[in-house]
Amino acid sequence: MRIEILTDGTVVNTIVATEAFAQAHFPGAWRLAAQQDPAAAPAYAAAVVITSITPDIEHAGVTGISADLRQVDTSVGAVLSFTAELRAGDLVLPVDQIFRMPLVAADGSNDRRLIRVNFVQGVALFDVELTVSRHWRIDENSINLNLQPHERLEFSGLDVYVLE
Repeated sequence: MRIEILTDGTVVNTIVATEAFAQAHFPGAWRLAAQQDPAAAPAYAAAVVITSITPDIEHAGVTGISADLRQVDTSVGAVLSFTAELRAGDLVLPVDQIFRMPLVAADGSNDRRLIRVNFVQGVALFDVELTVSRHWRIDENSINLNLQPHERLEFSGLDVYVLE
C-alpha cells in the first residue's frame, strides 16, 4: 500500500510498504495515502543502495570500480570499504539492524561468505577482505533468501572480480 511519511504533519515522501513496516520504521510519523492502487502489492520493503566503494591504499592502483558501483576488479589481498544505505525512495530509513549479506562465488564453485553489515540509522560501513581469486557476486535473490515476502529488499547487484 502507499504510505505517506510525515515530518511535522507534512508529507515528505511516499513509499510502497506494509502498515507494519511503516509503524516499525516511522512510528507515529506516517499515514495511508488517500489514493491506493489495490492491484499494487508492495514488492519491496526497501532498497539496499551501495553509495561508495574504496580499496585499501595498497591496492588502490590495481582496483577498478565502475561508475554505477556494480562492478569491481581488484587483486587478491585487497580490502574494499563499502558504504551502503537502506532507502525507501530517496529517504534513508532510520533503521538500526545487523544484516548478513551473502557474497557468493559466481564461477561455478560452491564458495560462499557471509558479510556482517550493521546498519545504524540506515547507513552501514563495512569492509570485505578478498583473500581468494574468484568472481564473487551479491545479487537481489541472495540477499532476500531468508527474508519474509514483506521484508524483501531491492538491490541492483554487485560483481567483484578478484585477480592474481
